[in-house]
Amino acid sequence: MAENTLRDLNYGHPGAASYDLYHSRWSFARQEPARIFTQVRTWESNTSRAPTLAIAASSRFSTCAAQVHNTSAQRASKALIQKHPQLAPSSEILPSIASESNAIQNAASTYDPLIGDLLAFGSTTTRDLHNAPRRIAAIPTGEAGNILRLVSINRIERLDWGPDQRHRVELPTLKLANCGYWNEDAAPIQQVCFAQSGDRNTILAVRLPTKTVFFRPMYHSRPQAVNPSQFYRLPASTIDARPILSLRFEETGGASHVHATFNPDYQLQFGIVDQNRIWSVWDIEHGRKGNIYATTRLVQGSIIPPDVDEPVGEDGWARILWVGDINTVLVCCRRQLSVISIKGHAFEHLPCPNMYAKGSLDWILDVRHHPRFRSRVFVLTSTFLILMAITTSNEALNATAGPAGSMILSSWRHYRGIEDCTLQISVQTLSDDGNAPYNDATTAAYTSQNQALYCILA
Repeated sequence: MAENTLRDLNYGHPGAASYDLYHSRWSFARQEPARIFTQVRTWESNTSRAPTLAIAASSRFSTCAAQVHNTSAQRASKALIQKHPQLAPSSEILPSIASESNAIQNAASTYDPLIGDLLAFGSTTTRDLHNAPRRIAAIPTGEAGNILRLVSINRIERLDWGPDQRHRVELPTLKLANCGYWNEDAAPIQQVCFAQSGDRNTILAVRLPTKTVFFRPMYHSRPQAVNPSQFYRLPASTIDARPILSLRFEETGGASHVHATFNPDYQLQFGIVDQNRIWSVWDIEHGRKGNIYATTRLVQGSIIPPDVDEPVGEDGWARILWVGDINTVLVCCRRQLSVISIKGHAFEHLPCPNMYAKGSLDWILDVRHHPRFRSRVFVLTSTFLILMAITTSNEALNATAGPAGSMILSSWRHYRGIEDCTLQISVQTLSDDGNAPYNDATTAAYTSQNQALYCILA
């Protein structure tokens, strides 16, 4: 079979550009070929039931803010002052505040940097620990995404292509599954994260605007009533969310949390980073008897090293994840990436290269683990996809491992738009079979609000 030429690739640099004055349009030396996709039809069965509907919110709100101009803001402020004369002293500043607030709402409705992953998979067990664990998914539901929904993954959905039903795809589905719900103060959920330590009953972290709540879900043989909510009527369920503790932003530095993650080797340890670029690592203490949990802060610090100036003009985005071993974390904001080595209650910044050239306006958009090598991470910036290798302090004790710190192994320019801050990546291996000929290759999928790309990396 003949290999496709480079002109058939649907990604990469489009080539030299020229402008056609007659037709008033741009043309490029390399044209992207059209791709035709076949719709996958849903498998229908006579025994199917209606899917579980999300619980509707008690109030309805506009999904996006209306455009506000200076003139309309002035008219609105005058009408407001007529109804409330006590607001007359603020008549000069109300229009500007209304315009600024509207711009922030419109930007957040398009892309909110404080929103993390809203789908996570974990496992739960019954009170009888001898029973096999069940896979569950955590997702927000409700109109404002303010209700936690836990779904049991125990059904298989079949999909086929066209009338020929001999070729089918079977995959787990969240339809027609048992669901459990939790809600406390009706705040929108900004992130859900399960521990990935391999435990039979994994801990779930749910990040809210003012705190992060931790759960240890449990499965029951019969539906049981959930804790009452002052905002919603939640149905009885076989899945009990079981909130065990919460960590408010006042305990972590006084700013709202931006990202939460668990230690992949030990689910009773987690990391938090907030909008002020302050990160911290915490231990969850739990006795062998009873359901009493407590948190203890192990270490806390700043993303910015002492010899680096504080960046300005950022949007509050930050990430934290464990890399290399149990004592090393990677923390980053838009303009700074740091690798931290933790030693007891102390820490140190390991050497780390710059992600962008001096004077560049690039931002760090996303960071992801390498799916096969724990000491490697992918870093996505506004212009490059970078593969980094990290040598931990423990590995540096070996003379053949090199000095502790991080280095750039390779980088690829992606040409996806330097102003697109919604760009993210998803990385996975091509094959789980260790004997596969291409098992060391990885795939990276770029996704943003208006475009997508799927490519193969060496």
